[in-house]
Order: sequence, then structure tokens, then C-alpha cells
Amino acid sequence: MKKYIYFIALALTAGSFASCSHDYNYDGEYDIKEYFSGSDPRTNLVYFSSRVVEYTNNFFGGMHIGEDSQEFTLSANLSRNLTNAGKVQVALATDAPLLETTYKDYAVATAEQVEFKAGGTIELDTKTSNFEVPVTVKGMSAILKPTVVPIRITPTGDELQSPKNSSQDYAYIVVTSKEGWKVWSSKESISVSMGEANTYLGKTSFAVQLNTSKAFEYKGKIGLERDNSLFKSDDKTKLAPEDIHTVEAVNCEGKRTLPLSVEFINPEKFTEPGSYVLPLRAVYYDEKGDKHYIVDGEVLVPIKVTAVYVVATKADPTGTQIPTSEWKVTSNTNPRDGVISDLIDGKIETGASWRKGTRTIIVDMGKSETIKGMQVGMDNEWDYLPSSITFYGSNDNQEWEQLSGSIPVSWALWNKYAVLQPLTIRYLKMEVKITDSYGKISEIKIYK
Repeated sequence: MKKYIYFIALALTAGSFASCSHDYNYDGEYDIKEYFSGSDPRTNLVYFSSRVVEYTNNFFGGMHIGEDSQEFTLSANLSRNLTNAGKVQVALATDAPLLETTYKDYAVATAEQVEFKAGGTIELDTKTSNFEVPVTVKGMSAILKPTVVPIRITPTGDELQSPKNSSQDYAYIVVTSKEGWKVWSSKESISVSMGEANTYLGKTSFAVQLNTSKAFEYKGKIGLERDNSLFKSDDKTKLAPEDIHTVEAVNCEGKRTLPLSVEFINPEKFTEPGSYVLPLRAVYYDEKGDKHYIVDGEVLVPIKVTAVYVVATKADPTGTQIPTSEWKVTSNTNPRDGVISDLIDGKIETGASWRKGTRTIIVDMGKSETIKGMQVGMDNEWDYLPSSITFYGSNDNQEWEQLSGSIPVSWALWNKYAVLQPLTIRYLKMEVKITDSYGKISEIKIYK
């Protein structure tokens, strides 16, 4: 009884489905093309079934590994078999839709790089329902950047048509180059102070390191070369001047880790404050001296150039001393002896001392002032002198501009500082470097 009921239900279901299905040959009440999303099911379509082929193009030390020509195989289908023999044409398609979206940042292969068998013509017989499309990409050793090869398949007769509302008549071969060496570089900027005598502040070298998963088997050296084509100046960042750095290539045979160092010289080449970039490229020099550019070996060294406002002087500051009654003074660490307010109490006999390290002192003058000079009182007992002070200025306590280099502290009760050009700030920050066990500051005076 159960089997009988089951078959009756199945028969009813099948009959119901048949009564609702569409007749593909019906041209009456509804638009067949619109109903089937643009393609008339009575039309035989040719399309790619594999739309994307991805390939990793390997390099090691900038040298290509593998054949210079690579054959790729795409798959294509017919929606049903042909009634008569036909042809399709495959060709490079620089109008492929994904070139404006998914692959907008990719290089597009040229006609010289792509080769099709029989000029791209493929013969199809009445037994064909699917077939392969061979595509050869040449010059793989020159493909260093992500590259896409867009292909279109097109019917050449009345037997076949392309899909209307889909992009399955396009396929994409995506070539991504991969280098055995990985290039790592420091993110810190090289700082330059520009004033009476231009100098590099802090670090005068920039670290670059190359790593690889296996030892490099070739003789030769790897170094860094300047390549201005890697960077274009804009309103915010400029190309660094020539002759500001030196770097030596190092032996690389048998190495898995390769440290390189860019040493900076000639700061006088900078004549304007601002942000700069030094563009470098990692290069492998083989035994013959031939150069091979390491893929993804570009290094952009950031350089910040600031105008020097504050310098040490032996002359007394000009102008009027700013009253300290509205000032607030803070430090990033609590003093070992004394209190921070002792720095603005008007007494050289009192002060605050800190342990060894770099200590930050910020003076908030309560409002912006155009300052002309400063004086910093030291330990009147000559026991604890800091080694150097670097000055910074701000008007919001957030964005800071470096006003000086690291100025050595002199053996004087009052260290004096002159301001070389107009400077309006509310906050004055002092980075005090202490190299002995302790360092002490007794008083801070600012003049306008």
C-alpha cells in the first residue's frame, strides 16, 4: 500500500512540473530572452567554463626560474552539440570587463606576449560539447609585476552565439611574480636639521635586510641602487637630492639572510624643509657583473627635513622674560629628587633630578607666544649635568615640530639658546638625555 501511494504522488508531482514548464519553441505571450536573463535557450552558446587561471612566475635573485614561454589551457563549453561543423575564434581582449575592476592595477599583456595556435581559430565538429583552448604567454622572464592576459572566445558563424548578460565569453590568465628573496626595511625616517650647518639627527644609517627560505646558490653580490623611476614627487613629498647616501654590495653566495646598510652623508644637499623619499632597488650582480633586479626589491627611504629654530649661544637672550605664573610643567617620569614645579619657581638653588635615561619635560605657557630665546639652569652644585637637550614645539600638545638637534649641555650654570627665525608656540618640549647616574635641571626661562 505504501509503495502504491508513493508512485501516485510521484506521478502527480511530475505532471505538475510538466504543466508549469516552458516550451522553448513558444513565441507567444512572454519574452523568452528576458525570462532567461538575456539568452534564448534555443540558441547554442559557446563560453569559457574555466574563467580564471592563476600562475606564479618564480624568480631567485632577480633571475627567472623556468621556461620563458608558458602554455596555459583554458576550458570552453557549448550549451549543446552542433548540428553542423563550426568555428570559434579566440583572441586577446583588451576590452575585457574585469580590467576596469578586479584587475585595474594589473599590467595587461600585449599582443607580442600572447600566441594562439592556428591564429586562434578552433574547429568544432558535431560531437563537440567541450574543448580546450591553448594559450602561450611569452617573455615570462620580463614579467615582474602582476599581469593579466584577457582572452575572449567568439563564434565565427551562425551555429553559435556568445552569452548576452554574462561575461563567460571572457577568461583571464593572471601571472603573479614571486621572488625567492624577501626584502625588509626599517620604517624609521632619516632626520635632517637644516640651519647654519645642516646635520643628520639621531640615526645616520638605514637598515635593509633580505631573507630567503633556502641558501642562495649563486656567486656574486647583492646591493642597493638608486632608481628615481620608483617615485614621483607630489605636493607633500619630494624626491631626495642626489649624492646623499652610500651603500656597498655584499657577498651573497650560500646566504639565507643578508643585512644591508645605507649610510647617509652630505646633509647640506637639502636646502628646503619637508618630507623626502630616497628610492632604492635591490640588485643582484652575478659573477660577470651583470645586474638582475630583485622582484619586489623596491625600498623607499623616508627622510624628514626640519628647519633649525634653536641653537646654543653664549650671548644672553634678547627680549622680555615671560612670566611663569600661568605655566604648567609636566614630565614623563617623576623626578628622583625635587618636584617638577621647582623648574619655574625662579630659584636656581632648587630643581629636580632624574635617573639615567631620556626624560621628557613639557612646558605649557598657557597661550601661544612668539619666542626669541631660552635659558636652562643647571645643577648649581655641579654634581648632576645632563649630556644633551633636544627642543620641540607645538600649539596643541599633539603635533610636534623638532626645533633643534641634540645640543650638548655645557659646563655653565645657565645654558643659553637663541631662536634663529620667527617661532610661535604654546608648548615647549625638552628631551633631556642623561648618561650619568643622575641629571638635574634647576630652572627654565623663556623670552619673547
